[in-house]
Amino acid sequence: MTIFCILLLLLANINFAQAAQATSAWIDTSSGDAQEDYFVLERKMEPGGSYFDVGHPPQDATSFIDSQVIGGNTYTWRIKAVNTVGESGYSNEATLLVQAQNAGPSS
Repeated sequence: MTIFCILLLLLANINFAQAAQATSAWIDTSSGDAQEDYFVLERKMEPGGSYFDVGHPPQDATSFIDSQVIGGNTYTWRIKAVNTVGESGYSNEATLLVQAQNAGPSS
């Protein structure tokens, strides 16, 4: 099975009313018999953390919002595709420093 994914983009979003979020986006190049059933997105905290599952985006998805990140920390993500035949190799890794949340405007 050949399924190829490239993890493209990570954006950090912080809002005073909500926790930090990071959006992962990728290019899904699978087709035909190599079509994925779903993806496995994994994240680790830097430096030197271990990867763990953060989500299983469905077939043909090209982005995922990870809402379990904390501002001020650096994270690395990778993704692989899965179907009934097996799993693809992992994508490239993408690393992002999630900005610390500001205290907000003072009154």
